[in-house]
Amino acid sequence: ICRKPTQANEHLLSYFGSKDMGVSHTLFRRFFWADNILWKEDIQGHCVTVVLASSDIIVNTKAIGAYLTGADDWILETSHWEDGIWKGNGLDVLWFQDLDHGQVFDTRRMRGRLVNIVRRFCVEGLLPVTCMSPMRDVHVS
Repeated sequence: ICRKPTQANEHLLSYFGSKDMGVSHTLFRRFFWADNILWKEDIQGHCVTVVLASSDIIVNTKAIGAYLTGADDWILETSHWEDGIWKGNGLDVLWFQDLDHGQVFDTRRMRGRLVNIVRRFCVEGLLPVTCMSPMRDVHVS
């Protein structure tokens, strides 16, 4: 049971989530939220960057961000973030304001921020014990 899409981004997610054979099969037959939950304690000791979009229609990213950063009031806490980045001890959160699920891939600049993070993880071969923040010096023009 789901509501019908009304906005363009909702139609896009609905179409590709239900019409693509591989995606549809995975989402409707193989995906269970309870089996795919990743708790903070599961990622401790690992280098992790979580990417969230403020207007995500699939998950409550404000609640996820508050949980990950330990914030009581998500709106007040994010106001001092530099470039939408929260840096923790091995856990970084990258916040894209006014974007929906997957829209970070729409422009070269936003996509480049993700590419730089993945590149840094790959090049530095980060070990859980010596985890340096992959968010440092992430600048894309």
